[in-house]
Amino acid sequence: MEKILIGIDTENIDLHPCFHAINLAERMKRARVYFLLVSDTTKKKSNYENRKTSDTNMEKILDISAKAKKNLETLIEDGRSRGINVGYYTANGEFKNEIINFIKSRRIDLLVIGASQKAINKEKEAEFTECIKKIQHSVDCRIEVVHGKYAQY
Repeated sequence: MEKILIGIDTENIDLHPCFHAINLAERMKRARVYFLLVSDTTKKKSNYENRKTSDTNMEKILDISAKAKKNLETLIEDGRSRGINVGYYTANGEFKNEIINFIKSRRIDLLVIGASQKAINKEKEAEFTECIKKIQHSVDCRIEVVHGKYAQY
């Protein structure tokens, strides 16, 4: 049985990798899909970013996150209704470390991850590439990077 992990960063929720993995698992017939939603609690914000996130902005962020989570749960239920074995997990910590630990503990065969929609500037793009490289060098599984047209949430 093929084990597929979809790594989702709560700061960049994109459902394209989720759709991709569910459709892939359906074609494979005997696949188990794991959704891992990671909240990176290790990132430190600058004073400017802290000031920028006012109470009303925080409510908006939580609302968007709640909508995305609801859409994700709907997608999971859809996968289950199509006969796909789907699990949903959450973790708090550094994204790449949580992904690596999950892959090693569950012996994942394929990681599906969304290309960073925040990679607007070279710094964010390099950060995403570095994250993928660290994961790639730390585990023994295939990695598919899914490029969506835009982030849904």
